[in-house]
Amino acid sequence: LDSKFSILRELCGSRQALKEHGVQMARSKLLQAAGKSHMGYMVNSSQFQSLMREITTAANGGSGTEEGGSPSLSENSFENNPKLTKLAEVLDEHFERKKAVGESTRVIVFSQWRESVRGIVRMLSSRQGNNASSSLVKPAQFIGQAGSKKSGGVGGGKGRKKASSSSSNVGQGDSAG
Repeated sequence: LDSKFSILRELCGSRQALKEHGVQMARSKLLQAAGKSHMGYMVNSSQFQSLMREITTAANGGSGTEEGGSPSLSENSFENNPKLTKLAEVLDEHFERKKAVGESTRVIVFSQWRESVRGIVRMLSSRQGNNASSSLVKPAQFIGQAGSKKSGGVGGGKGRKKASSSSSNVGQGDSAG
């Protein structure tokens, strides 16, 4: 019974990610869940495999696989996430308005999830040179501290000194890299 509730929890988490963060995040959650031992019989089911094919197709903007047959994410798959589309519109408008009056400007976009940060940077990078305002955008990934119990103990974020240095660089007009 516990394993069935664990499966249900994983699927509900993926559904929530789909609603709040888009197709890529939901796909990422499903892939993580698929690697867990309690998901064994579910992963082998035809329904789960069909779900993975459909979500991969949606994440790829209509093409489900790469040439070799393995699922991948296209650079323009952000179009399936209305939040990223709106973010692009807001940033374009902001930079165009400031450019029209001859002012320089910077923006910082905050996101709670690492996968969302990667998606935002991927989307902004893929738009480079598509129009005048997107050429003004210099996306850089900045992931803060994440070594606490609350975050699952998964490190990989920047330490306090490096984070402070990166945020100072943004204030001076440099990339946050």
